[in-house]
Parts: sequence; structure tokens; C-alpha cells
Amino acid sequence: MAQRRSLKTNFLMFSVGAKDQILPAKVGKSLPNKTDLDDKELKLVNDIMQLMAAARFHIMTEEVCCVSFCLCC
Repeated sequence: MAQRRSLKTNFLMFSVGAKDQILPAKVGKSLPNKTDLDDKELKLVNDIMQLMAAARFHIMTEEVCCVSFCLCC
């Protein structure tokens, strides 16, 4: 459940930007700066990778990553 909430929260910033909408912000909180956006982007990618690994996507196995993407070489 926490992973789902994290994925939704981290995805929100990027989905509203793609729709050309304004990011809903909490009262008194400023808009995120570049560092905040970079951190959120990394967390989003990490969440997606964890989701793919949990769903047992074949591209997320160590053997396939090593052969296809040469990550271990």
C-alpha cells in the first residue's frame, strides 16, 4: 500500500505538467525547485522499477539485464 501511495504521489508532479495544469500545493508551501523535481523523478523511476520487479517483468531479472543491457560488464 505504501508503494502505491508513493508511486501516485511522485507521479502527480509529472502528470499535471504533461497536462499543462497547475500543480496542487499545500497552503503555505512553495512550488518545487529543480533539486526537488530531480529527487521526485528519481523516486518515481525507482518506484516503477520496484513495481516491475514485483510483477516479475523479465527485463528486471539480473540475467536478462546483464545480457540485454550489459549492466554487469
